[in-house]
Amino acid sequence: MTNITFAVDNDIYKRMKMHPEIKWSEILRRAIIQYLDQIENYNSMPAYTLKNRLSKELIDKINQETIKESEEYYQIIKKSEKKRRLNLIIEEEK
Repeated sequence: MTNITFAVDNDIYKRMKMHPEIKWSEILRRAIIQYLDQIENYNSMPAYTLKNRLSKELIDKINQETIKESEEYYQIIKKSEKKRRLNLIIEEEK
């Protein structure tokens, strides 16, 4: 068996150290096998199936980005509305 070294952020490493019962090399080995199976499966599937799957993945990604952007816009509007209300209160007090 070949050994491979990989890097993780310090915070991930600290969290991993909190679970000495877990064989992290086995987790990585399984994840690598699963990923290889997935990409090799894409290489052998018919073009129309691949197109349909990629389209769904892209649509899901776009939808997630749209939700994220909507949430960001909501926060901006919320802050603007708060400022507007504060300005109205200040104006009324004058």
